[in-house]
Amino acid sequence: MVVLPTAYAPSVAYMSYLLDSSTRIEAHEYYQKQTYRNRCAIVGAEGVMKLSIPVLAGSSQQCPIQSVQIAEHDNWRHKHWYTIETCYGASPYYEYYAPDLAPLYLDKSHRAISLYQHNQWLIMRICQLIRLPYQWRETEQYIGASADVCSQLLPPLSTASTATEEAIASVPYYQVFARSLGFIANLSIFDLLFNMGPESLLVLRQLHNQLSGSLNTRLHP
Repeated sequence: MVVLPTAYAPSVAYMSYLLDSSTRIEAHEYYQKQTYRNRCAIVGAEGVMKLSIPVLAGSSQQCPIQSVQIAEHDNWRHKHWYTIETCYGASPYYEYYAPDLAPLYLDKSHRAISLYQHNQWLIMRICQLIRLPYQWRETEQYIGASADVCSQLLPPLSTASTATEEAIASVPYYQVFARSLGFIANLSIFDLLFNMGPESLLVLRQLHNQLSGSLNTRLHP
């Protein structure tokens, strides 16, 4: 069984592990600052960009993850969506999928209050869009995220060759800025969704097979 921490618009590798019906989301950990629990990585014309969800003061290392509240200052929801639109507006499938995702950012009636809930809603909406048959499953008590797996899930810190070389496994697919930046592996699932549309599931399946093989090799050399 793979246990994953919650993540904001998680990486392509993270999403590939949701193909395994036994995967669980760690629901009883403490919040960890400066992690992908509230951050994601997308790419624009200038390279990799990080989006970070602000949380209310008091959400410290000793705050249960499900109690972490989203801060509504600085109009972050509109800024995030504007950045996503700027990066992916020219992608093949942006106009097709954007109407299904925009309400989670722009419609007050669809806004989650907690970080955990926002991440869950976004992940499940994307699973529906790409027809990934995952049913949300949480840990019933603290187990801790699978360290060997989580080391494969971090999005890149930079662009082009460095990010690609650091990726444990990757399945190249069409990216709008690949001609100028090169292929960048393991970005947010937004990147795969808007660039590949219904073929996203095929990429995730191929990547899951690679990652599973890599993990088995590391555990049983």
